[in-house]
Amino acid sequence: MLEFVEGDLLQAREAYIAQGVAEGNQEGLGSGLALKISKRWPEVQASFKKYARTGRFKGGTIWVCAPTETRLGVGPRLKPSDL
Repeated sequence: MLEFVEGDLLQAREAYIAQGVAEGNQEGLGSGLALKISKRWPEVQASFKKYARTGRFKGGTIWVCAPTETRLGVGPRLKPSDL
């Protein structure tokens, strides 16, 4: 279930946060929330770019970077039809 809250997303207590990325822009993560995520957790950016370069990132794709002890999870590698 989705719950909309206000505040600093990087301070969220939830296990996962979501970041929308337009198809064709997956090499980015260079501005706004994406930049904040990549500065705080560079391994998320590296993992996403590696996945995007496989050519499997298409519109409607959901990519996940699992949470760790020090980082929220970002983004399962499922399409909405798989949910």
